[in-house]
Amino acid sequence: TVNRLSGQPVEVDQDIADLLVSARGIWSRTDGLVNIAQGKLFALWKTARDTGVLPTDEAIREAMTHGNMEDLTWKKAQGGCVVTLKDPEMALDVGAVAKGWAAEAAADAADAAGIAANSGVADPAINLVFQTEFHDTRFNAYSVLRPIHMAR
Repeated sequence: TVNRLSGQPVEVDQDIADLLVSARGIWSRTDGLVNIAQGKLFALWKTARDTGVLPTDEAIREAMTHGNMEDLTWKKAQGGCVVTLKDPEMALDVGAVAKGWAAEAAADAADAAGIAANSGVADPAINLVFQTEFHDTRFNAYSVLRPIHMAR
């Protein structure tokens, strides 16, 4: 809905708001290398993968002009927040962060439910979250970019 109504305020629930806040933090910590606001650019490459035809340099440059994370704004609302993509041609693609965020949420839910450390692993696609005996969050999440069986 946010992409379909790009340029207009859209109310989203708290889980989506939390995901977007997390994505903004990741964008900041990676100096913009992980950017969910580049949905238009990602769509070009998905089309290229599906059709076997690479996008033109011009199409890539044009798509990149619509991926400024600063154009993603939100304000708190009852039960969630109101999100606005200030650039009406912007599109979000949360694929780079959503699975990891969901895995972290699952680990947090397990902690909250009192599930013992060292008793579970969540594996949404390529992200793994281990429940460990450590309470320092730096040790709770591991991102696997190339699993061993895929590296060969």
